[in-house]
Amino acid sequence: MPKVTKSIQGFPITSENLFDDLLLPLIKRNYYSLNKPFLIPVISYRYLGIKTDISAYYDQILQLDQTLLELTNRYLRFSESLKNNLRPELTTKMQSLLEKEPFQKNSDFSDQLSVFLTNNSIFPTLNNHNLQVALATSFTAILKLYLTNQPHFNATLVKNFTIKILNWLHDYLPLLFQDYEFTLPSDTLFNPKVLFYGDIKEHEVYFLILLTMLGTDLLYINPTGADKFTVIDPYSRFAFLKKLPNIAPLKKFPAADQIAIAKNNPHSLGNSVSAYFENATGKSESLTPAPLSFTEKTFEELAALSASTVMIRSYDRAGNILGAGSGVVIDANGLIVTNYHVIHQGVYYGIIFEGMNEASQYETYTVVNFDRNQDLALLKIGLSTTPIPINPGEQIGRGQKVVAIGSPLGLMNTFSDGLISGVRQINNCDYLQTSAPISPGSSGGALLNMYGHLIGITTAGYIDGQNLNLAVSSKYILDLLKQKYTLINQEIIIYCSTLSFEGTKLIFDALFNHQNITRYQIA
Repeated sequence: MPKVTKSIQGFPITSENLFDDLLLPLIKRNYYSLNKPFLIPVISYRYLGIKTDISAYYDQILQLDQTLLELTNRYLRFSESLKNNLRPELTTKMQSLLEKEPFQKNSDFSDQLSVFLTNNSIFPTLNNHNLQVALATSFTAILKLYLTNQPHFNATLVKNFTIKILNWLHDYLPLLFQDYEFTLPSDTLFNPKVLFYGDIKEHEVYFLILLTMLGTDLLYINPTGADKFTVIDPYSRFAFLKKLPNIAPLKKFPAADQIAIAKNNPHSLGNSVSAYFENATGKSESLTPAPLSFTEKTFEELAALSASTVMIRSYDRAGNILGAGSGVVIDANGLIVTNYHVIHQGVYYGIIFEGMNEASQYETYTVVNFDRNQDLALLKIGLSTTPIPINPGEQIGRGQKVVAIGSPLGLMNTFSDGLISGVRQINNCDYLQTSAPISPGSSGGALLNMYGHLIGITTAGYIDGQNLNLAVSSKYILDLLKQKYTLINQEIIIYCSTLSFEGTKLIFDALFNHQNITRYQIA
């Protein structure tokens, strides 16, 4: 009698209590289903940055590691690059295939390759028949994703990628899925789990995503904030993002046996695991509160930051230009700050970067949040970007040298310099008075200190004055970023504004036009 095969689908679910939810058995997770297909809800997150309390941060991570070691034998933790234990027979078979089948970059190739690997028993053998079938399906999906992300490609790269993934599958899948029978749910059934700590390589990201497709929980941790996933998974379809408020240098992940020694013998290394961590690394480093460099830059170096400032055109429903202003990129995922008065009448906006043909501007409806009183707004585009670091409003005083970058009168990224003339309070809001020239069109532009930090958003000038210009303090940008509406709207944008089906992607951008934003009640 032939085996009846159900498809297996591991899919990420959101979590409010990430570390607790990783420890939940499958039967207690939302959406777990044994109907066709098998739905395996997985916790898949990038945990980037570091908490203000460094000791508590590492204590929490190491406690999770120890709990997972005790909880399940289907747990792997990586704190360095995956090893490449090459299998010559895989290389030989792949070379033979590519010689017989001319390479073409299309979905058919991915399907054909998966069938070839299955028919020639090249995939590792798993005890569960449904998982074995799901492995071939997931491999096909990950190869298609890889091909999609490769604009310039050849058969050699396909072979190298495939061989690397196959070797890792042979190395790690038998360990992760040993004696794993997910169709017999109980309070003691835990799905496989992987923790990856530190810097990661591109192919390793694809491998981890493949594991989540098979129903494996994934936690990628990097206190430096570096994130390779954004290139491969820009819309967080496979791994959600939990961003912590600060960043810090990467430290070595202590070995489990040394952690146990620290716990069992508090006199040896202190009363907490973090005490071991400090001793193991030689010192306890102070927290880096933000990615700020305090090396003074030349004017030429400051002018190069024009790559992270933009011109913004505001349009009505008919596509007529209502006005233009400036904006500043403030994160790596396309978040731009500008003045509210630049965007308040618009229905959608054209975003133009330096060197870009104006006809090929990025268009967006998405206004993440705004504050009329402080004249600030946050726009979002679906693009990886290089941000300008934000100064929290500290160490700003009269006589300090500053530069302004904006697009006055449509003159893209005009660069000028001046001084801080004073700090003025207008309508209970702190403005920096500066002698750096600001003209119509400069509104929403960057006011920078000599370190290249964003200290203000250029806002207005006195018509009857000479070099009397104002910029709203950057500290209000940080306040706006911390607002609940900002955080929730960014989550909605990540999780709900994009739908992909059979290669077609729909983006529900207009939902976030500021004229349509609903001030929902937050419980």
